[in-house]
Amino acid sequence: MNWRSGWVAFCVAMVPTAAQSQTQVGRVVFGGETDRGVALEQPQDMLLTRSGVVVVESGAPYLRLLSSSGRLLHSGVKAGSGPGEVRHISAVSVSPARDALLVFDPALRRVSRFRVTDSIALIDAHSVPLEVDAACLLGGTLWVSGVHDTQGIVHRLSVRDGQYVVAQSLGTYKVGHPLEGNRLFWSHVVASRMLCNEAKNQIVVASRRLGVLQRINITTGTVSILRVPGFEPLQFVMDGRSMVIQRGAQGVSDEIVFIAEQPNGYRVIVGRTDKTHRGDGDYLSIREMVVPFDGAASGKVRLLAEAELDRDGTRVLCYSAAPYPQGAVVVGGTGCKAR
Repeated sequence: MNWRSGWVAFCVAMVPTAAQSQTQVGRVVFGGETDRGVALEQPQDMLLTRSGVVVVESGAPYLRLLSSSGRLLHSGVKAGSGPGEVRHISAVSVSPARDALLVFDPALRRVSRFRVTDSIALIDAHSVPLEVDAACLLGGTLWVSGVHDTQGIVHRLSVRDGQYVVAQSLGTYKVGHPLEGNRLFWSHVVASRMLCNEAKNQIVVASRRLGVLQRINITTGTVSILRVPGFEPLQFVMDGRSMVIQRGAQGVSDEIVFIAEQPNGYRVIVGRTDKTHRGDGDYLSIREMVVPFDGAASGKVRLLAEAELDRDGTRVLCYSAAPYPQGAVVVGGTGCKAR
């Protein structure tokens, strides 16, 4: 079964912030219908802003701004290397006020800041000293994951002389793997989902294809390693100076699709890949579980079955491709189907 659909529906459960009512705002479904919504060719991420929902796609127009009803308000940025243009997007972070986006382009080694109103407009841009895989703003401070000259996997960036520089690095490449000292392996440690908790001064980096969670205290620098139970990681073997990457003994491997914090631990959704289902939204199967904060054995693993994909038009199964900003719990994402 192929979990990826050319028409993709996103289901958004919009949860109020502290300043809003305690009742749930409602549920929004957009896209995926011939009579409404927008065709999303290669959706990678989704972010809630004050002005609407920004969908990140892997190709031009890259960013689409949609209203809560699914109406297209603005269609993104151009492909290129000029101001306000991008060649590739590796990560997007929304500002604490939810009125601006930071868009990271690894091809240009640049982060562009866009204001989001009824359109998406460039504010400014700065160079960055590394290829950024994931990012978040914690107390107004920018943190990113990526390989740099230091031993850390997450880096606090600050602006100096018009460009971003690394001000602090935390986390570790020591994840219990034989190749953890090999720089070629480091890119797979930082290829991650990133979850920031300002109240706890914590960043969680979930290595997508290794099944390892690093909980990092940004005040003390303390790192706790947690592992996703039953996770089938990619296999890495050195062949001379080259690294060979392959799936496990059964020809399958897993990928962390989504991570969110719950009162009893981290909710993790894992997609299984094989030679036909290559990941990044295309999965053989999807399952969810809770990884407790103390690393104890997790509870029940729930397989998200094909039968849950809205056979009768009254139910929608969605999963999320990334953690989302405070004030929103998103249960829709790449590969979601709806009627």
